Amino acid sequence: AVAAALALALGRRASTRIVGPLARLRAAVAGLRADAPDPQRLGPLEGYEEVDALRAALADLLTRHGAALAQSRRFAADAAHELRTPLTMMQAELELAAEREDLPAGVAASLARVRSTLGVLSSLSEHLLILAAPLDRVRLDRDAVALSDVVREAIAALDPPRRARVASELDDDAVVRGDATLLRALIDNALDNALKFAPAGAVTVRVSREPDAAVLRVVDEGPGVAPGQRERVFEPFYRTAAARAGATRGHGVGLALIAHVARAHGGDARFEDATRGASLRVTLPPWRASDAA
Repeated sequence: AVAAALALALGRRASTRIVGPLARLRAAVAGLRADAPDPQRLGPLEGYEEVDALRAALADLLTRHGAALAQSRRFAADAAHELRTPLTMMQAELELAAEREDLPAGVAASLARVRSTLGVLSSLSEHLLILAAPLDRVRLDRDAVALSDVVREAIAALDPPRRARVASELDDDAVVRGDATLLRALIDNALDNALKFAPAGAVTVRVSREPDAAVLRVVDEGPGVAPGQRERVFEPFYRTAAARAGATRGHGVGLALIAHVARAHGGDARFEDATRGASLRVTLPPWRASDAA
């Protein structure tokens, strides 16, 4: 019995020494951010040949992943920059052409369609510019921003038929520390997504102040998001099978932008359970008096 107890104690001690480095490496890998794969966060060498070899292989993989991610971001940013100027010029030219009073009805309708398409392309290029910026390089103004005011501006900017479908419940005490322009882009996309996927239903926007957060909720009456897809829908360019099969147009960047801007502000975005439709929840750190210092 004594020998068995001694063997058990020694076995546990040995297993702890063996498994400990692997557990620490696993914890380091779990703590990595997908948008910032830093090999240095894997920690120091452990002094165990196999574990250190595994760490080196993971570090090499993260380095290559980071290089590929940086290349894709540069491509998206460069493409968006290159598109911005010609798109702006084309929009200006079309606006001038549309002001002519002698245009045939068919030509005027064609110009309106082209202007609408250019507007979509311009919006997409601006979204790509935001998504291409790594979180640690996003420059925020960090002002005190009343989330309710930004929501009111976003709703007021909607076309009258879409505006009539939006109801709001706004708490003016929900103030965050952030960039009003980026927060407006977040809210615009949240509203557009809800209105687009619930073309005949109402959309409710709620802003509330919780003890440690300012919360934005956008609830619609559309088909909702399946639990198994609630994380993937925030990936750039991802669209669900139902969205691809349906008549709803999109590029799969709206929800990705929402999540990106929320994380840049120290918050997060996710879909909650809803009895009907989809319920998007964006949580942001609140502005505090100490932030003014």
